[in-house]
Amino acid sequence: MPWASHKLRSGTTDSKMAVPTSVESDARSGRPSTRRNYELIEQVRTLVMQDRRVTVRELAEGTGISTGSVHSIFTDDLAMRRVPAKFVPKLLTIEQKQLRLEVSQDMLDYANSDPEFLNIVTTGDESWVYGYDPETKAQSTQWKHSTFPRPKKARQVRSNVKVLLTIYFYCRGVVHHKFTSVSFSLLSSSSVFLISCLLPTLLSSF
Repeated sequence: MPWASHKLRSGTTDSKMAVPTSVESDARSGRPSTRRNYELIEQVRTLVMQDRRVTVRELAEGTGISTGSVHSIFTDDLAMRRVPAKFVPKLLTIEQKQLRLEVSQDMLDYANSDPEFLNIVTTGDESWVYGYDPETKAQSTQWKHSTFPRPKKARQVRSNVKVLLTIYFYCRGVVHHKFTSVSFSLLSSSSVFLISCLLPTLLSSF
């Protein structure tokens, strides 16, 4: 278009054609930027370290980039992924962790100094034993023809009848086991059981 080139060279404009005066992009509304650079990566890293539960949407709004770019920073640049918390029986205090570390180190020293040490270590565990267990989904599967209806079964619940099994064992097998019908933990009870029941069994085993 010769006339447009002439207007641009001469600097003349009209209401329908404006000559740009800058090579930078003007601010405009719309989707956030998808750029990723070192500053943005460090900004996302800092925000995540401050709050591990911050969401991708919150990070996108705080940094001004798209949620897709935040996802890419997490997966490609920071090698991070969002995972739920793992359930554990209980959370240990600093003192309890330190005590376990010291006990473990003592056990390791004993094992290194005496090759037969682990052969005489006796440990125990407890587990509830139910009167019956409901049939699992895998156990109830069966072959059927395509024209036959799907088999049905009533929903079952775990038995209310249960006993507590306490078992002690070492490298050669089970040392002692006992069933109790009450909510009484032999592992956490006094040393009466250990002296009266377990100790004689251990002495006769060695």
